[in-house]
Amino acid sequence: MNRLLKRLLSIPRDKGVCILTHRRADPDAVASALLLKKFFTYIGFKRIFILHPEGISRRTLDLLYRLGVNWRYQEDIDGSDEPTYIVVDTGSPELLGDYLRYVERGREVIWIDHHLLKEEKRSFEYYVDEKASSTIEIIMDAIMPIYSLNNLKEGEARFLASAIYIETKGLSIASHRAMYWIFYILRRFGISIRDIQRNIVFETDTSYYPAVIKALARAKWFVTGPTKYYIIVTHSSGYQNIISATFQRLGVDLSIIYSYKKGMKIHLRCREGGIERIHDKLIHEILERLERKGVKPSHGGHRKLYNIEVTGRRFRRDYIERIIINALKNTVRGFGYSIGEIKS
Repeated sequence: MNRLLKRLLSIPRDKGVCILTHRRADPDAVASALLLKKFFTYIGFKRIFILHPEGISRRTLDLLYRLGVNWRYQEDIDGSDEPTYIVVDTGSPELLGDYLRYVERGREVIWIDHHLLKEEKRSFEYYVDEKASSTIEIIMDAIMPIYSLNNLKEGEARFLASAIYIETKGLSIASHRAMYWIFYILRRFGISIRDIQRNIVFETDTSYYPAVIKALARAKWFVTGPTKYYIIVTHSSGYQNIISATFQRLGVDLSIIYSYKKGMKIHLRCREGGIERIHDKLIHEILERLERKGVKPSHGGHRKLYNIEVTGRRFRRDYIERIIINALKNTVRGFGYSIGEIKS
């Protein structure tokens, strides 16, 4: 029996469970909560609560509606009889918003995630797989030895498969386990991958084009040696995720995009390979430099995608850029590489 399944089965049936997701829950978060709710119902739990801080994202609500999934959750719970709290798909406690108060008071908190966690609380139990491409696959790996998909309605099965498809960007970054489980669900319910694609509406949005062009115009380019890694440092107040993905398609190995107008946000994305070591060490280096200056950011993300954020303070652009570039140079040289700026 795997470690997570053993822990879930150890929760007393009469105690109840409360499943929490990050703010404005996306399909991966809601699907993970749905799967756990089905599992706990299957093994005899009567008290199962679902909390979504700030509700569910519009895109997720639309998908649930199109698939005919009637998903219900609570706005609040009675704390007189404390349940076991299970947090899913939440990269850091701050992403729970006001609902952080539940886990802070909870005696038992189980954290299930595929995000890279830099801070762990001693009182929490963590089940994190940073190599997973979705939280759903972690839960399926755990529960499927004793759970049957016969307990799912077809619309719910389609939603699970759609959530994996969306979370893995059309399976382009899907892990082997994500691939296994999405096609397991599809075979079990006689659904084709084209059926899933038809259910997902990707809105055509070209408003980010100017932001990409401006970010390129502002960029500082660096290259390492003797192994050549191309690194870009630039700033943009919006569309950071789309901009870094665009840079990656252009061949950039590591993108660092920051904003400074409303607080500070540093967004990092890297490709697979040796650059991942630099990416991981750079995150630590930036955090240490900020903390030495008395700045305590919130942070979290994936193995190759990470965000560092500070709200409620004003920063100068050159201040943030200097921290990033000095940290970058120190990190790269720490691995024995040289680094130089590419001048136009």
